[in-house]
Amino acid sequence: MKYILLTITLLWISSCSQENKQAVAPITTPVAAVTTQLPVVTRKEPEEDNTAHIEQLNILTYNSFPVKSNIMVKGYLANNCVSISDIMESRQDSELQFELVTTRQAGHNCIKKKQNFEEIIPINTKGLKAGFYTVKVNDVAKSFEVIVDNIIK
Repeated sequence: MKYILLTITLLWISSCSQENKQAVAPITTPVAAVTTQLPVVTRKEPEEDNTAHIEQLNILTYNSFPVKSNIMVKGYLANNCVSISDIMESRQDSELQFELVTTRQAGHNCIKKKQNFEEIIPINTKGLKAGFYTVKVNDVAKSFEVIVDNIIK
């Protein structure tokens, strides 16, 4: 009888341990691989200041016929690597627009110190009728008056 009880106990323990093994058995179903693409972090260089900053704008008109006028522009560039390379001119009705185009020299050691400039820009007054006109250089504007028609007959 002792042997029978011992056998039953062993069978019972064996069956309990089998149930536990099934409960902790590893999952065998395949799991889809998830790939996450991390955003690429690029170091943004600070934007370079290539602007010709206008501090003073004067219009010089000479007593002559045909009338001659110049714009005197004073300002600064952000550093010694920037220079004024061109002056673009356009006219729209009574507004004369000028843009100081700058270029940056590459491969130089730029010293971040204001570089003052002064430009004398001739105004094409040929064909202007008497009246008020606005001169705009970059974002700075100033008005002037043409006293007589500047038309040669």
